[in-house]
Amino acid sequence: MGSPGLHSLPTEVILILLQSLSSSKDLHALIRASAPCYRTFNTYQSSVFAAVLQNAIHPEAQLDAMMVLEAVRIKNSMKRCSEFIEVRKDILDYLKKYPSREPVSSLREIAKSDHKQLQELFRLYSSIEGFISDYCDRALRYLNTVRPPSTVTGSTSATLSPTELGRLQRAFFRFETFANIFQIFSLLSCPWASDWLRADAEPPSEFLKMFSPWEQEELACVTQYVVTLVGEIFDKVEDEFVHAVEEAVATRRHQDGDDNGHDNEDEIHVLMLLDLQCMRFFKASYKQRYRVDHIDFVISRGLVFVKKLLSLEPLPLRQEVLKSAHDREQFIGNLQVTLACVSNNTRRGISSQQHVPGDSDATSFPAHAEADSLTDCNLGWLWAFDYNLVTVDRDANYDLRDQGYVFWDRERFPEGGSLRSSRSPGGADDFHFPFGGRSSQSSSVEERLMHLEHVPQKVFEESVPFYAERMRRILERLTMPIQLSLQGGEPSHGWDLQPFAETERNTSRMYVFNLYLKRFRIALKWRESDGTNNSSTILYYHCLFSYPVTPPSRWTNLDNGNGSFSRHTLLALSPRQTLRNNEKPRPIRKPHPAAPSLCSMTDPLSEPTNRLIKTDVVALLNHGEHEREVYARHSMDAQQDAINRILDGVESIQDVDRNIIVELRGVMAGTMPIEKFLVTPAEFASWKLQHELGGIEYNSELQRLIVKAPDGDVHGAAVDVITHDCFSEIAKKLEAKCRGRHFLVEYNKGIPLTGSHEDSEKASDGQVKETSAKRPFIVLEVAFSQSKEHLLRAVKKWLYGTDNVTKVVIAIDIKERGQKREHSWDLSDHQIRERKTDDLADHIAQWHRNHGDHLLGIFTAQMFFCTKETCPSDCKELCNPLWTYEFSLSGPIQHGKFAETFPNCPFLSEDYRHLKIQGIEVELPFARLETEFVKRLKSYEIARSLSQAIGAKKRSYA
Repeated sequence: MGSPGLHSLPTEVILILLQSLSSSKDLHALIRASAPCYRTFNTYQSSVFAAVLQNAIHPEAQLDAMMVLEAVRIKNSMKRCSEFIEVRKDILDYLKKYPSREPVSSLREIAKSDHKQLQELFRLYSSIEGFISDYCDRALRYLNTVRPPSTVTGSTSATLSPTELGRLQRAFFRFETFANIFQIFSLLSCPWASDWLRADAEPPSEFLKMFSPWEQEELACVTQYVVTLVGEIFDKVEDEFVHAVEEAVATRRHQDGDDNGHDNEDEIHVLMLLDLQCMRFFKASYKQRYRVDHIDFVISRGLVFVKKLLSLEPLPLRQEVLKSAHDREQFIGNLQVTLACVSNNTRRGISSQQHVPGDSDATSFPAHAEADSLTDCNLGWLWAFDYNLVTVDRDANYDLRDQGYVFWDRERFPEGGSLRSSRSPGGADDFHFPFGGRSSQSSSVEERLMHLEHVPQKVFEESVPFYAERMRRILERLTMPIQLSLQGGEPSHGWDLQPFAETERNTSRMYVFNLYLKRFRIALKWRESDGTNNSSTILYYHCLFSYPVTPPSRWTNLDNGNGSFSRHTLLALSPRQTLRNNEKPRPIRKPHPAAPSLCSMTDPLSEPTNRLIKTDVVALLNHGEHEREVYARHSMDAQQDAINRILDGVESIQDVDRNIIVELRGVMAGTMPIEKFLVTPAEFASWKLQHELGGIEYNSELQRLIVKAPDGDVHGAAVDVITHDCFSEIAKKLEAKCRGRHFLVEYNKGIPLTGSHEDSEKASDGQVKETSAKRPFIVLEVAFSQSKEHLLRAVKKWLYGTDNVTKVVIAIDIKERGQKREHSWDLSDHQIRERKTDDLADHIAQWHRNHGDHLLGIFTAQMFFCTKETCPSDCKELCNPLWTYEFSLSGPIQHGKFAETFPNCPFLSEDYRHLKIQGIEVELPFARLETEFVKRLKSYEIARSLSQAIGAKKRSYA
């Protein structure tokens, strides 16, 4: 909850406060700490994003930030080989725009037109802000010490100057752009790409040649920093792996109580604990020959991918790194080599013209260095260039780049001080290193595990030659006794070998194929060494075949009286290890510390490095979080049990059919997203082709299937009157006017959205569209006991998410007011339990009539006539209602009242009684709405009494 001071501020002041921030971390912290700030941010999200980005990104770096988005768009547009020619044209046009300093669009333009792109830019900036903070923390500490950065602890609290921030921001943005361009021309799937990659006019090289030599050196410093980060990730994966194996062997020996014997069992136990995917990553030869190329492949995926790796837990991190080791084989080129070649050629071309006078043997700074400016080099570059000229390969100067020598202003260096350099004054011969970064000095996993006698070295083999027929024989030998023991009958071969045969033919999935083949070898050894069919052995076989594939349903709950076992628990059990009742197995790994919290109230430079990088500062800034809160607001605890029962056994959208949707709509109220599983746009599109169902929406941002409850009595009155008396009349008149054209009136029909809601689908309560059109031109949205914010978002989706097809949205908001009190209706719990539900409902309704305490409250219905003129894209609330009507069970309380003034709208007559669209005019049925609302309350009273009767009976048993 926010502080009293913030609660008392008007929205306009809070908005100014949010727009004055210059850091994504500050914005995140403020909206987390204050509810008014969060509501204001959610209403003015685009303007806040644009203002914070304008304040945070240096003016000279804003072009580079916008060009990153364009590079990402070009990369993502290349989905098929046939599109390579178009992508080539786009990338050439892109390279022409960059040196002209003409961005594709400005922050102000995308803030007005493309909210989704603005969010992407803010997400990118937030990531880069974390990397810059971490880089400064490392480099500035190293600049003032005599130790390498890996041994320095603590943090620097120095504040960056505008020029330093500008240099860093442009370097990190340019690195991300360079990585995206490099990926385009490193795709093996397109034969033309490899030819162009080897051409003289290579686009990645052309991109680098646009910059001055010191700007290229800024890119080299960032590259070395990212290489260091990825190297630390690889070291972490190796350390975690070694720790797991050593602890597994120690646990096994402790259980057996003997270091000797059980050699074969120990070996297989250790093999099972290894994931057996791409194990060559842990070989000494791989680390010596391929680690540099592997790191280069990872950094070429960009900073966003590196940040993803830094945020993963150990097991997912290892799987992602091993997968990237396989993907590296399909990669052409080397990002670091390209950067080094261009940088060297550029400096050789200017070396004879740009010599700075001075004593080449001195290590002090040149006294005549110019003032700090983003258009010129800094003092660190002048010093390094003067001291070294081109006799030493400056690309190898790891120490200088670790200090970030090309980023800092003159005041950062003490007067007469010197930069730390690993150069030898005696000559340059001792200074040559490979490009990129220092090679890892630690031993490989293979070497570190050699002291363990039960770790077989064959686990590090690169491949195991197996064939489908041999697999079939192994499966028959393994599954026959298992299925006999489980089913008590003749063996039935339930394993489908088709996926393995397809995998064998598909070279891109060979590492998965080898994974399963190795597991079959292990299982076969166990079958030959242990002829028993006890429960533990069967469970162990089950682990071999089910992980990571979903196990057969008939084996899911196998426990033999020892309690339920999760799949991860089974992996930690030995075949001969049994558990006593209610005994929990000991974990094979030490628990990992919890991830840092999302919110940070401290100075970024005072936080640990891993916290700066791992924290996703925009996690709660997404519009989807507020959508979840809105949906949750309308969910009811009473219906949750029924919903859970219906969704029992449903694990994906493929398990959802018409019967499940009908059941859900029968027990729910309002609008509910299915939270049990995620749904990708492709999955939803495929599912929709198989199931033509009404009342279904899809939110691509949340990746959720959304189910709308069926119309209630009052809600249904509004839908029936508008669609029958208004929409049907529109369709009839348009068909009479436009000969040969046909128009439809539809209900709860899902319509795909566009723009910032791309890949989402919305279902209205009613709509009119031409049969040949994809989207309706007029829509009805009825909200019953829902927030106006929810209704406003629905209206905006139609007006601004249909390519300007939807012109008018008639929005009707219905709310009930009046205190709803709990009653016993003069009945005891025993009497409530004894009565039938229908009799109890009748008693409740009659009791309220006799006591003058109405079961229903007072209802207010408001009609909002929404167009782009009355509902601009940046509005925070609905326009004034066109018509307001109050009614209750006894009749009208206040007849329909029209607005005294209403914004000029081309779709509404001057008296506000008629709708004008496409050259026709139709009367709005206000009088019939008043009559139907009162009529339907009779049915709604019965439904309310029945609902209270069901709730009372449930409470009476509590």
